[in-house]
Amino acid sequence: MIREKSYLLINLNKVLDVWLTSVAFYLSILIHNYLPFYHGNDGVQQNHLLFLILILFTWYIVFNWNTAYKSYRKKTFLDIFGNLVKSCFISTVVLVVSLYFLREENLSRSLLITFLLIDVIILAISKFVIFCLFARISDDTHDTSHIIIVGTRDRASEIINKITNSI
Repeated sequence: MIREKSYLLINLNKVLDVWLTSVAFYLSILIHNYLPFYHGNDGVQQNHLLFLILILFTWYIVFNWNTAYKSYRKKTFLDIFGNLVKSCFISTVVLVVSLYFLREENLSRSLLITFLLIDVIILAISKFVIFCLFARISDDTHDTSHIIIVGTRDRASEIINKITNSI
């Protein structure tokens, strides 16, 4: 039962990350096209759906490969944030290389940088909320690292020594 719940939570986290990445992409398009300090798309008609599909595909693969969905139990938030930033930058490099091979020249660098910044901020906020929820759930009263040893005193002390030496 615990394994199924863990699998469900990991998959929900993946879906949330993909959805938040698409929200970050559309927010960056909104900022890029409608704020006065950007030049807009300079008359070039861009196919944002192709970029979004490439982004979601690349982000999903790199985040799975970079173990971004491992257990939060033994990690600090800085570890999670560092892994997030590393995954986003690797994904951006893979996206730029794939766009180069597809000979797609209509993606603005400012749009890509805006997207990267917004994506890191939104995903960091979501990871922080999830980290805080898991920290609250797994307080000391629900700690599962206690062991009951049944047997003779000599045998029990031998097992305790093995456990303490392995930690």
